[in-house]
Order: sequence, then structure tokens, then C-alpha cells
Amino acid sequence: MPGERRNGAPGYRPQDHAGDHAAFVLDTEGNNLEALFHDRTRGAPG
Repeated sequence: MPGERRNGAPGYRPQDHAGDHAAFVLDTEGNNLEALFHDRTRGAPG
């Protein structure tokens, strides 16, 4: 989409929740959009 801006590089976010992998984009109106994948195998109790 033309005009969007990155607002957080893709990567694991262990500070939010173990296994969360997310990226953030600001749309042309300034709304923060989040793409989130929750990996249930990462950070799960042994």
C-alpha cells in the first residue's frame, strides 16, 4: 500500500508474551496496524 510507514520491525516480542512474533505499520491515516503470530512452541514451559 503506497504511503504506509514501518512502525516496528518484525521480530519476537518476549516482553509482550513468550512466542509472540509481530510487526507494526502505520497506514496513510496514522493508524497503527499489527501483524501478530503466536508461536505456541516457543517459550512454552518444559
